[in-house]
Amino acid sequence: MRICQIDLTGAPEADQHALQRIAALGFDHVLIGGWPHLPGSDTLAACTRHGLAPLLDISLDRYMADGVAGTDDLPDAAWIDTAAPAFAPHETDNHIPGARLRWHDRQIADALVQWWAARLRKALDAGAAGFCCRAPARVPGRSWAALLASLRGDAVPQPARSAPRFLAWTPGLTPAQLDELAPAGFD
Repeated sequence: MRICQIDLTGAPEADQHALQRIAALGFDHVLIGGWPHLPGSDTLAACTRHGLAPLLDISLDRYMADGVAGTDDLPDAAWIDTAAPAFAPHETDNHIPGARLRWHDRQIADALVQWWAARLRKALDAGAAGFCCRAPARVPGRSWAALLASLRGDAVPQPARSAPRFLAWTPGLTPAQLDELAPAGFD
């Protein structure tokens, strides 16, 4: 697996040139940054035309409430953790926008798994090959396991689509956090 990360410009000609160059350099996957802006199927199809499997950069602990294309309305405002600041100087993921979600509440976490599964299914149906999961320790390992099993199980009746890949962005995690995530089944 050879991955090149890119932030697409939205200008079709420039993006096509970038994808063509990435493929010519020997990469087989392209990681598309810019969550929560889930790219459209045309962008994912362009990756595929160049022989690149598109991976999407996501952060499940965040929610953008500004109506950005690709975001759904959160079914319950109580899912937002109003006590947790979106920006904290000691954290390494301050560049990720959005309000934090309440994954520490088991009942809310179960609902969030279903909500995220529906959103990520749309991306998979549009052609995404998988996801790079930022700040994975902010989501309980049991929730990751349930989400990954659900989405990978979807691939079984659809032979045209292989099981999605889930990569965990782990720089800065402690050994205890890595142990918590181990049973989730990240690639």
